Amino acid sequence: VFWSCLSGGSRCLVLITVGLGVICVLLLVFIILQHITITAERDLIKSNKNTVEEFKQTINSLQDNHTDLMQKNSKLESKSWSDSRQYCRDRAADLVIINTEEKQVSLFISSIVGESVWIGLSDREQEGNMKWVDNSTLKQGFIFNCRIC
Repeated sequence: VFWSCLSGGSRCLVLITVGLGVICVLLLVFIILQHITITAERDLIKSNKNTVEEFKQTINSLQDNHTDLMQKNSKLESKSWSDSRQYCRDRAADLVIINTEEKQVSLFISSIVGESVWIGLSDREQEGNMKWVDNSTLKQGFIFNCRIC
């Protein structure tokens, strides 16, 4: 082609110009695609960085909450049944009455992970006569690894 261009004159210049034009267009398309790819990757990195920061903040918050709960738990563990009940009542609550399977499971899980809990069952009024804090009597069921006074 090159040798024929030397003798062909203007026709050869047109072919060279068109060829260079096609190369320029292809190069421009390549540059645009690279720019789009780099921009998308940069946005993805920013998004991931934000997600990582949010995750770190969540972890820090959970660690702070865990520390607070552990401090409160250590204060609660040293309380007697009566003191624990009063603590609950001061907060418009009371010790738990186990009257559903869900509460039994929840307390069972707490006992597995080593948490000590007071339940709202005692025989304070009459030795051997177990009653819940709402004065209902103990029905058949199981009580597991809980401190009962």
